[in-house]
Amino acid sequence: MPFDKPGQAPDRARREALLFAILFAIAYAALALTFFTQAPRLFRHLDRVFDADLGVWTAILTRSTARLPHYMVHPLITLFVLPLGIALRELLRWGGVHLAGRLAAGLLCALAGGATVGAFRLLLERLGVRTAWARAFTLVFALSATQVLFSSLPETHAFSALGLVLVFLVATPPARSPVARLAAGVFSFGITATGLVAAAFAHLDWRRDGRRAPLVAARAVVLILLVAAALALLQQALFPGARPFFVREPLGTGYTSSVVRPWSLRELSGRTATVATHMTFVGMAAPRVRVNESGPHGASLDFASPLPALRPAGAIHVVLWGGLVGMAAWGLRRESGGARGVLIALMGWLVFVGTVHLFFGRSLFLYSSQWVFAVVALTAAGLEALAPGRTTERLISAGIVFCAGMQTVANASLVADVLRVFSSR
Repeated sequence: MPFDKPGQAPDRARREALLFAILFAIAYAALALTFFTQAPRLFRHLDRVFDADLGVWTAILTRSTARLPHYMVHPLITLFVLPLGIALRELLRWGGVHLAGRLAAGLLCALAGGATVGAFRLLLERLGVRTAWARAFTLVFALSATQVLFSSLPETHAFSALGLVLVFLVATPPARSPVARLAAGVFSFGITATGLVAAAFAHLDWRRDGRRAPLVAARAVVLILLVAAALALLQQALFPGARPFFVREPLGTGYTSSVVRPWSLRELSGRTATVATHMTFVGMAAPRVRVNESGPHGASLDFASPLPALRPAGAIHVVLWGGLVGMAAWGLRRESGGARGVLIALMGWLVFVGTVHLFFGRSLFLYSSQWVFAVVALTAAGLEALAPGRTTERLISAGIVFCAGMQTVANASLVADVLRVFSSR
């Protein structure tokens, strides 16, 4: 039931999406300012929080002289993000802000995070999720640990999440503009190369194209790569330090050292359980952090592996969210509407990223922006497909709202832990 009257619900959804985007951009910006003022030690070295390269990305997002070492991984991020980062940095410097690049990079991620929340609200509308649930699940997504942390700290993940949500948003009926789908695919690929796989899944529609579906998706991927290649040459002309992504270069030690090799069946099953736990729960409500005091640059934070230690609010969240996900999985089996192709594409994307991270990633939470949006969207769509009765609907609504509340408590504790460990004191 995506629309009440022709033109009415889409307009309402767009207004709500804009409101969500503005409110959460402000909230994430406030958190970015808090980290900037209260946790300066956070930015001084690499890999302090979940392997995030905050200092490196502060420079890359705000300085034209910074050189991105791996354009094969982030093909067009300089062209797409740096001009706005430079402008924001200069504005803050004009206002007398010391170390303006740090704050500018955080605020830039906050803007991307807010835009992602707004786009996610529209995605749920197009997936046919009823209005009340679409609002509640948008809050669940916006208050997830992934969104809270990576929309306020300088990294690529806020932009990556935005690109991925846009890819699936513009592939969902009724709006399927070829130009919009191409633009979203180029943006997602330009931020992180794996976004090309998401675009391929989003273009793979067996119901519409039948046996031609793989060919249609392959053509879309080729067109995305051609446009991206042209933009890469433009990027190099504007920023001489940039190299085109199609020029082969060796990956740095940061990537090669993140490769995981489970040599035995036991190790593989343990890694599978860890990935499944992170994809379903950890990116939503943060467990307790593990502080490593013996690192080369002082303390660093991560979650325990393979089974993170739950906070009290997180334990409640696991029970509630696990129940909602289980009900949604059953509901997805019954889904037969116009958005079924996109739901299948989202499932395919989750299988892809889950398989990749069986073998890659020291800190899985660092990559959680790749799957949190898809898990929440599929849960919302699956519950909608159940078509529950009034009593069950009320119970589900209460469960969704309570999940958002438990996330807020758990993730506020995560923020407090980061501030405690990396405060100036």
